Amino acid sequence: MALFQKVKASLAPSKVVSFIKRSTRSLRESMKTKTRKVAVYGKKKKNDLAADFAKLTLSPPKKDRAPLGPRSANAVNTPGDPPAAVNVAGSKAAAPRQTVKPPAAKAAPLPPLPAIDDEATLQYLKPLTALNVVEDIVVEFQAWANRISLDWTKIGEGAYGDVYRLTIGADKRIVKCIPLRPQRGPGSRSKHTSVKDAADEIGIAGRMQPIEGFVEFCQAQVVSGPCASQCVDAWNQFRAKGGEPETPDPNDESSYLPDQLWVLVQMKDAGMDLDMYCNPNFRKHMNWPEKLNTWQAWDIFWGVVKALARGEEVAKFEHRDLHLGNICIQHLDETTSLGPIPEQFTLLEYGGKRLGRTSIEITIIDYTLSRITMEDGTVRCNQMKDRSIFNQYVPGVDLQYWIYPEMRELVMGRSRDENKWTEFHPETNVLWLWHLLDKLRKNSAPPDYKGYASDCQFEMVGSLRDLHLLLDPARRGIKYRDIRSATDLVLYAREMKWLTYWDLEEFFEDEDHSRTIPGKPGIQRLS
Repeated sequence: MALFQKVKASLAPSKVVSFIKRSTRSLRESMKTKTRKVAVYGKKKKNDLAADFAKLTLSPPKKDRAPLGPRSANAVNTPGDPPAAVNVAGSKAAAPRQTVKPPAAKAAPLPPLPAIDDEATLQYLKPLTALNVVEDIVVEFQAWANRISLDWTKIGEGAYGDVYRLTIGADKRIVKCIPLRPQRGPGSRSKHTSVKDAADEIGIAGRMQPIEGFVEFCQAQVVSGPCASQCVDAWNQFRAKGGEPETPDPNDESSYLPDQLWVLVQMKDAGMDLDMYCNPNFRKHMNWPEKLNTWQAWDIFWGVVKALARGEEVAKFEHRDLHLGNICIQHLDETTSLGPIPEQFTLLEYGGKRLGRTSIEITIIDYTLSRITMEDGTVRCNQMKDRSIFNQYVPGVDLQYWIYPEMRELVMGRSRDENKWTEFHPETNVLWLWHLLDKLRKNSAPPDYKGYASDCQFEMVGSLRDLHLLLDPARRGIKYRDIRSATDLVLYAREMKWLTYWDLEEFFEDEDHSRTIPGKPGIQRLS
């Protein structure tokens, strides 16, 4: 159109008419030429496109449209409303637009659970409910259990109470049910956990959660009332399968008070405990070798050592109850859970590392007796007021019960000052590591590989044997006094070349392989 206007402006009127006729004639000739080249099949009548084009005329102009009516108040739709139709004045009603399916309505919030409002009880529970990780209301146990899950399985127990695995869809959590000692009246002198001890354990769990090697803590809830029916059913199934529960029978109404207080501690499922993992009957059921191999024992032991060393450095942590039931095991990859495949034996193929040749991941759990320094400098610990824990060992029982009086000797000596338990004594971690090493050696098979792999395993076996003798509490000598913590043991392993710098990189300040963590006693410099 712009070109036509320019041509029109440059020519006289008579020439414009002549120009238009010539253009029309030229266009007709061009269209005739093109139509001759189009092949027509069948008996259909041929169309003369040039003739049809010449017959084209402009349609008469449309009448002016009436202006739109006033905008409806519903023109801007709210979520969930169908689009409003726009009416045009002077015309037929417009066809309704296709309605858009409104988004699904959000589920209505669940009603609050029944809660207790007794001021005296709430004040007594304040040390617990004041923690950031504990819900600040106390609800009925049965109502909470009905809402949280339908699948409960009892998997363990302790002096504190029972442990259950809750399955919520694909999510699995561990719930530790701890009955609390009431402030006064019936049950106030029972052996149930005090509110202070429960608050200390939960505070420690929250503090240790970010540290690698310690269980992931989820949340805690204080509840009230009889043991929930889901717990009772799981307890009965545990006994029916051959378990011998040592916790009070929840079927017996005299086991717990009608208004019993509980704290339910939820944690991530960290796998099976090491005691079960080493059990020959369980291993036979799983079609595993009867005993651990050297690769597994090596990764488990040094994995626990490193986790404790991190805890010592970050929070001056002592576990004080690190038996096999408080160490959990998971296989991250079943193909290498028993050790490296034959092509992966050399250090070079593991980036210079001696650890991690299995896919085993260890997790430390249960801080009932633990000691820790919080971020604000306060100390949380169990004061060990239950003397029975130190009097359970007799010849022939498990070595675990011999460790408790030895631990008391390390902490207290001849002192009667109970505040000694609040002090940091990392030697207790070394004592429990010796216990762990003793158990692993007894539950491990001799090396069964050939060639270079066999040499590696024999070297590992010899290192663990020497370390077992070195840490034996009955053989405390000069060298033992140099290893006063898990951190010292890490540094000693580096000095002895049992582990490489690449296994222990996080414990060094720089890459010269000789800088130790500042302020640590014992070994001061590594070559």
